[in-house]
Amino acid sequence: MKKSFQRIVNLGIVFVICVMCIGFFSACTDLTEEEHIERITQRVQARLDDDNLFGFSGATISGVYILYDYNDEPNFFMVEFLQSSGRFGIIVGFIQRNRYYVSESYSSRSHFREAGVLDERKYMGFFSRDGVVLAVRRDGIFICVAEDLPTDLTVSRKPSHRLFRL
Repeated sequence: MKKSFQRIVNLGIVFVICVMCIGFFSACTDLTEEEHIERITQRVQARLDDDNLFGFSGATISGVYILYDYNDEPNFFMVEFLQSSGRFGIIVGFIQRNRYYVSESYSSRSHFREAGVLDERKYMGFFSRDGVVLAVRRDGIFICVAEDLPTDLTVSRKPSHRLFRL
């Protein structure tokens, strides 16, 4: 009698643990590109209320782009701003466990806008420790949009004093 009761208790514990694991792993699903864009836009917009946070006073968001690595994983993002002066600015960061870290900001248009490839999937990859390549893929072939761009993203993908979390 004691053994059967102990078995029932053990099976109950195993069942509860299985249900908890299923719930945990279903909550860890990857976000879609649209969900990433929505989350990044909300966080950046909230930060824009603090004037000059990115060095772009009076700016509005003109584009949010997810940048994929060459294995089609969404690892980076770029946000483009239009400043009240009519100039563009961008911030670049990385995605880690569905969290967003800003690494750099530039006072320029994005290379994707300059190349006219805003509607295509965008890629960013490292070709050396000192620079990156921005590209799009057409018919299975990567087409370089810009290369040898210096960035701190190549040094570390972990948050540091130079990075801040959105």
